[in-house]
Amino acid sequence: MNLQETIRRVLRENRKLSNFLRRRLENLDYEVERGFNGPFGGSNICIFFKSDIEFFESVMENAIDAMYYNYFSHIDDNSGEWAHEYLDMVDYIRKKYQDKIMKHYDDNCGSGSIPLKESIRKVLREENNLLIMIRRRVPHDDLEREFIESLDKSSGMLVRVSQNEGFIRDQESFEHITISMMMDGIHHELHSTTPENSEWYDDVFNNLRDHYKHRINVRYNNLLLDL
Repeated sequence: MNLQETIRRVLRENRKLSNFLRRRLENLDYEVERGFNGPFGGSNICIFFKSDIEFFESVMENAIDAMYYNYFSHIDDNSGEWAHEYLDMVDYIRKKYQDKIMKHYDDNCGSGSIPLKESIRKVLREENNLLIMIRRRVPHDDLEREFIESLDKSSGMLVRVSQNEGFIRDQESFEHITISMMMDGIHHELHSTTPENSEWYDDVFNNLRDHYKHRINVRYNNLLLDL
């Protein structure tokens, strides 16, 4: 079973926090707060991050990475056990910190109702930039989950190749691998609901690549800093 299938299986389970993670929630709080108030905690976040959600995701990912290396490195990062711990940390951070961190971004990078209006415009632009055939066939939450799973998997592949074979894939290859895995995840929904002889694959692939390009590049650059 590959990591993507493992994550899907874990998402379907009725999960509870493991005792191991529960005893280390204070450490997770510390890592989130440290990232939140760290080098990017001031007004310069407006330069390094283009949106409040991008800033939040960066803080969350860095905190989880720190937790893995400090407390969970004995667990195989391709295993169901790690997928369980990872998703539980994501849920915990989102529930406790997402509003706070995103508000911090808005307070530093805008004032009054302007950030809200810009956020609404941004979401609408992103939704409209996705091909109609995608939006009609794949729910937004499912599409976002497929993207995050694919991005995490391609990130793990990049790290392993760098460590084991001594070279780093270029950014274009990283984008291609991420979107290819995402296409595998949504292929059935698209293929089963489109005319048999329609040639939609390349259009959807290119559209998804353009749509997620910035977020993929942010992850790629962050990984390079850690290698």
